[in-house]
Amino acid sequence: MTSSLQKEPGSLKDRLPAVDSSTGSLPILESYPDFHGVRLHSLTRPAEYRCARCGGTCSSALAATSDHHGAGALICPSCYGVFVESRVRG
Repeated sequence: MTSSLQKEPGSLKDRLPAVDSSTGSLPILESYPDFHGVRLHSLTRPAEYRCARCGGTCSSALAATSDHHGAGALICPSCYGVFVESRVRG
């Protein structure tokens, strides 16, 4: 799943990608530094999306993008946490 992420807080044009859609945009408030090819983003509001890692539907005000699952693939906060923990513990 690819997604074009736009930093346009409050924009009425912000649209969450539908679960089965291959494109869309998320209303990003803040993006955090890249960690081993994965980047966490705070959203301006909760959004629903499909996680590229676990395949589950997530509803959250956080989303991560991953280079490991295709450019712009969305990763849920739970899978992001598992990824970070696996990298920190080595």
